Amino acid sequence: MGRNDKQIYFGDPFVKEYLNEKAFIHCRLSEQELRMVSDLQDKVEEKLYDKIYNITHKSLEKCAHYVWTVDTNDTLYTQYLREPVFVNNEWRGSLIDPLIVGQKLKTSLILAQSFIF
Repeated sequence: MGRNDKQIYFGDPFVKEYLNEKAFIHCRLSEQELRMVSDLQDKVEEKLYDKIYNITHKSLEKCAHYVWTVDTNDTLYTQYLREPVFVNNEWRGSLIDPLIVGQKLKTSLILAQSFIF
């Protein structure tokens, strides 16, 4: 992450357990929107895109407007930049800690009955 870049995140809602939500813009879909998207059955790609757009466009437009607000407000922008990236400014014990990554990889390989273990 560039230190003067405003980070925008769209994904796992549990990111806030590891990353400080005050350090990035977290775009989210509601549980209902997520359910509606995951329940889509259409096999035609163009129709699927249209359906996903119809479900998500309001949330995404709201997020885009907030990104614009932050980008045009020096005080708000600076608040984000001053925040530490990690919760409690600590990466140890988080998903990016090399020890945790190694342990999870080892467990996964054992569960997958890998020839390595």
